[in-house]
Amino acid sequence: MADVWRRSLVVAGLILLLGVPLCAQQKPAPNSEQTVRLKDVVRNTQKRIASLQQQSRQWRLSLAAQTQPDDESGSESSNGDVLQKLEEIEQKLQAMQEAISDIQGWIEGQNESLMVMANDITEIKRFRAGNYVQFQYRDTNEPGGTPDAFALRRFRISQTNTVDPRTSMRLSFDVATGTDTLQAQLRDAQLIYDIEPSDVKVGVQLLLGQQPLPLGYELERSSAEREFPERTYANRTMFNGERGRGLYLRYGTSMNSLVHIGVWDALTFNDPEQRGRAPGVGNQLAMSGGFRVYSTTYDFGVSYFAGKRPAFTAGNQTSPEVDRRFLFVDGSYIGLIVPNLFVRGEAMFGKDRVPSTTAAANRTAKDMLGWHVLLGYNLSARNQIALRYEQFDADKDTAGNSVYGYGAAYIYYINPGARVTAAYEVLFDSARTPKRYHITTLRLQFRM
Repeated sequence: MADVWRRSLVVAGLILLLGVPLCAQQKPAPNSEQTVRLKDVVRNTQKRIASLQQQSRQWRLSLAAQTQPDDESGSESSNGDVLQKLEEIEQKLQAMQEAISDIQGWIEGQNESLMVMANDITEIKRFRAGNYVQFQYRDTNEPGGTPDAFALRRFRISQTNTVDPRTSMRLSFDVATGTDTLQAQLRDAQLIYDIEPSDVKVGVQLLLGQQPLPLGYELERSSAEREFPERTYANRTMFNGERGRGLYLRYGTSMNSLVHIGVWDALTFNDPEQRGRAPGVGNQLAMSGGFRVYSTTYDFGVSYFAGKRPAFTAGNQTSPEVDRRFLFVDGSYIGLIVPNLFVRGEAMFGKDRVPSTTAAANRTAKDMLGWHVLLGYNLSARNQIALRYEQFDADKDTAGNSVYGYGAAYIYYINPGARVTAAYEVLFDSARTPKRYHITTLRLQFRM
């Protein structure tokens, strides 16, 4: 009899032990791994309950067979109590079996929900926004420059869409262009296809559309990342808009180097001689090519661009077709002398005429040179200062037509997506009056 009671207590204890984890698993909403573990627990628990039910029935039948009606020792009453307890235990086991079936159905439902959620997340990840807004106050005495005023310098709306693991596109618009900063302008319409994809940057990538020109480092660098409000005078003059229309191949030769080659319309989309006209003026194309090596501390590149600037007619005057060739050499180094000090530089050796909305027969190609160097220091995680010197000579063979200048900038990061920039620049241009002018900019940028 003592053995029977001991077994009964063991069965009751197992019920309690099994009941606790099952109840605990019902509360949280599981992820996919938890769902798999729960399904395994449920199956194992069902097997254990079925085994206990079978043992209980066997014990009850054995006790019923051992119980004699004429037994006067009182054992019949004791065995009857045990039989009643076993029946109660079997009822509880049956109830647990039903409850577990309900839990199993709930888990299956969660598994279906997780599959739907996973698909939804995949769809969401195919779209990535990268918008930013630059609001500023600008004060300058530059001849013909923007008047002192508050303005939206840029209101950039951009997104990257993933079509499949190899195919994506990047689109961006600036909706604060024009004299009144109320006009919209297409900036990027870039199609990207990984011909030979690789997770270690050793692959072949085809890039097509209206996109940043892979020349030097400044043309490709986002306006949301630069230390100074605007690009240097040389790049603004000869590559207005920083973007061309064409295609190029980029091949990662190793984890720390790449080469590229491309075909483009001869002029950037915002070149004064291209702006407002159909693409492919004069049916002129240009070729580009270059290489780059980089690491976590340094970046060095050489790139070349060659084509023809088409003839341009304004009024009754025509500027002739001329050669358009540029060689860019650029580099940067982080941790110069001390860890927080960095330097960037770029030199542009070219031959072209300065683009203009007016025309003249004597506007021929000239040898030109543009270069700049930038020195920056990270005071802390939130504070940065930068100094820049730049120079652009549009005709190396003629004196008195170069532009040079220097500037200082302070950047304060309110948070990773918001920053304030205060910059002061002084430029000297012998072809303008006044020859010396300043630009003071106070800019607030929010970026997503």
